[in-house]
Amino acid sequence: MAHFYGTVRGGRGESTKCGTKSSGMIATAAGWGGCVRVYVTHDAETGTDRFEVRQDRWKGEGVSEILAVGTVGQPSNSTPVKDASQSELDSLPPLDSNHRVIPS
Repeated sequence: MAHFYGTVRGGRGESTKCGTKSSGMIATAAGWGGCVRVYVTHDAETGTDRFEVRQDRWKGEGVSEILAVGTVGQPSNSTPVKDASQSELDSLPPLDSNHRVIPS
């Protein structure tokens, strides 16, 4: 059963996708200079849904950096990711080479 639900709208209309707690969901929007990705995952230990927003390289262009991390539905601390502790970054679930959450 779907736990996550996403939409994307472009020149050909709108499309939707679903993700489960184990699959998570990744959205990618790319241009000539790189892309932005949003990862949404479920943390089974805490029962919370987590997110990570990052710039990434696309077709050899762009930079790779984390822009934001947090818990879905919770207020942002407004702390820049560059100031996040390593333990906060390490708490994000690992992703495989296809950017899917590796089950724990």
